This record gives sequence, structure tokens and C-alpha cells, in this order.
Amino acid sequence: MPEPEVQALLDEIRGQSEAERQRILEEGRGRVSAIRARAEEQVRRLEADAERQLARLLAVDEDRLRGEARLESRTQVLAARREWLDRAFQEARSRLARLCASAEYGGFLRRVAAEAAAAVGGQGVLRVAPEEAELARGALLELGLDFEVLGEAGQKGSLVASSRDGLRRADNGVWTRLAQAAESREQEIARLLFEGGQA
Repeated sequence: MPEPEVQALLDEIRGQSEAERQRILEEGRGRVSAIRARAEEQVRRLEADAERQLARLLAVDEDRLRGEARLESRTQVLAARREWLDRAFQEARSRLARLCASAEYGGFLRRVAAEAAAAVGGQGVLRVAPEEAELARGALLELGLDFEVLGEAGQKGSLVASSRDGLRRADNGVWTRLAQAAESREQEIARLLFEGGQA
């Protein structure tokens, strides 16, 4: 058995060792706690950044989906409009063909010939379909217009006036008018589709 002085010294050393061990443990716990707090703060920042990035991505995705839906909707509306216009112009072609074959065609020819003649200055050359040459001559004679009539304009319902010097020209045939109306509608559809107008 150690002597009492040695035992006291050993007890004191053990006590100091235990106190040092406790101090080191407390210091380690403090460091671990600080490291944990910093790590948790970093995790919170990373989570917040991830949430913001996800929100931005979702917003972009939502905008893209909305834009695609709007474009699809507009495309469907315009396709329906185009189909309706195609049907309307098909019906117009049929009616014009019937007009060209009807008794009322003479009055119509007089009117469009007068418009074309006025557009080129009241005298010149009028080109019509060969089978309409005599009808056109009679119409121009009735109107008192000084035009040479040539039967070389293509199908019935065609009518092209030009001045004698060839500088002015007016195509006032029924098929040209119909084509111009169709082109105007195509331009409107293109404007609605590509400029973002209301369909």
C-alpha cells in the first residue's frame, strides 16, 4: 500500500487529470456545437438557395407551358378559321362560276369594265376571255369608252385593262378579285399568328 503522501499526490494527479479531461471534453463539446451550428446554417442556406432555384425553374416551366398552351389554342383557332375561309372561298368560286354563266353577267361585266377603264384613264386596251369579247365590246360601247377589246385574257370572268402607253394596268377580273380577297385573309391569319394578335 502506498504511503499517504504518495496516495495524496496520486489522488491530486487523478483529480487534475479528471478536471483536464472534463475541460477538454467541454471544449470539444463547444467546438462540436459550434461546428454543428455552422453546418446547420450552411444546410439552411443551401436549402433556401435550392428552393429559390427550384421556384425559378418552376416559374420558367410554368411560363413555357402557358406559352405552349396559348400557341396551341391560337393555332387551333386559326386552323378552324382557315378551314372556314377555305370553305367560304370555295363557295365563292362556285357562285362566281354560276355568275359567269348567268344572264346577269352582262351587267356585272359592264360594271367591272367601267371600273377598270376608269383606273387606267378612260381609254386603252381591255383583255377578256375570248368568249366574252363581243359582250365586252357591247358593254364598252354602251358606256361610251374608247377601248380596244382583245379576247386573250384566259378563262371567263378575266378582265384586264391597260392604258394605250402600257404604263397603267388594272386587273379587275372576278378571279383576281377572289385571289386578292383570299390573300388578304391569309395575311390577316399570318399577322394573328406571328404578331400575337387576338385570334
